[in-house]
Amino acid sequence: MAEYVCGIHVPEEFKETEFIVTDINVKPVKRIETVYNSDGTILRVDYYEDEDLDKRVFYEGSSVSEIRYYKEGKIDFKQVFRDDVLVSEFFYKASGEISCSLEYEYKLGKIFAVSQILGLNKRKVELKYDFLDRITGRNIYFDDKLVLTQHYFYDAMGRISAYDDENYSLLVEKFTKDNKLHRYRITDKMKHEIVITNNFDNGNYVDSKVSVNGLNTIVKDINYVDNIMTKKPTKSMDDLDLIISKLFNGQESSVSTKRSSSELEDRLDSNLVNIIEYKTKVRPLPIALRKRLMYQQFLKSHG
Repeated sequence: MAEYVCGIHVPEEFKETEFIVTDINVKPVKRIETVYNSDGTILRVDYYEDEDLDKRVFYEGSSVSEIRYYKEGKIDFKQVFRDDVLVSEFFYKASGEISCSLEYEYKLGKIFAVSQILGLNKRKVELKYDFLDRITGRNIYFDDKLVLTQHYFYDAMGRISAYDDENYSLLVEKFTKDNKLHRYRITDKMKHEIVITNNFDNGNYVDSKVSVNGLNTIVKDINYVDNIMTKKPTKSMDDLDLIISKLFNGQESSVSTKRSSSELEDRLDSNLVNIIEYKTKVRPLPIALRKRLMYQQFLKSHG
């Protein structure tokens, strides 16, 4: 006896008819309720988990128009679709107010731009693609002002082989056989260079040789192995925040370092001091290594 056939309820008088129904004997994980418009079309489908509303999906015809996600009975997140394409997302505070929103723009079927509105501030990223639909560039705007243009380059195996923006370029010179970063080079617009050579033993990280304009040191810091700038860029604002944090953080620490070591810096070679101070603005090196480089130059300059 069939209760439902291809989404419709079978009236009692027809249940003895042998319809073909696959018996998988599996119950839905969540309780589901369907709400209809007065004309019989589906308005929305509600999904419950442990009797609490988890998700509410709205329809226009056969297409999803909106999805609302709930947390502890309150709306937490909402997605809006137009012609089956995601056009905006809204994130809510516990009070029910919108904390931030995202808007998506499309060209040739691909996301061309993502805008984020957070209070009175607006951020926007424009994307560029290659013929394989890989992201090769991002223009980043803050309050409609262009602040950074990023370029990504891929090798024949689809790995990020180089990165470039207004201030820095990163070139991967060698991968290990298991695709780990063995050696890469960072160059700033003043032509200062940092060369990182990671050493491994049977696939396990050992240490890194770091060279700043020819001055070498050995450190053990696994952060050098998986440089975030060699990760494939995405359309996500979270990814953008991660990149920005790696490029622009550390300015406060650079100021405090300068004040606490001003007497020592006065006695160092001015060229190296400028290099290190400039590097601290984007923190490609950890504080401990910067101090070590300064100390080594101090010993060198004093025989």
